[in-house]
Amino acid sequence: MQQKEFLTDPLFDTEARDELDRVLQFKNEDRMAEEELLVRRNRQLRNKQRSWRESSEGEKMLAFRKTLPSYKERDALLAAISRNQVYDCPLSSLPDYVYLQFQFT
Repeated sequence: MQQKEFLTDPLFDTEARDELDRVLQFKNEDRMAEEELLVRRNRQLRNKQRSWRESSEGEKMLAFRKTLPSYKERDALLAAISRNQVYDCPLSSLPDYVYLQFQFT
């Protein structure tokens, strides 16, 4: 009963609702700005990694990784990850395989 009176109070209907709308709008704009910053930073990092991968240093590193024993099982590892939840893996190159596999999909 008391809640119904509160919702039908003329002051709540105008002033409080307007204030609530302003607060929600501000929070929404703030959230959108944060998302835009995250998108921009993600794009910068992705471009930086692409540049590194295409550099002579990056090409040497990728060539070296192809000589590692885990590289032979790369496709099987990626398929297993796609089908299952993976929490931790002792293979240091596995995160790179996963990132390279799924970053463009």
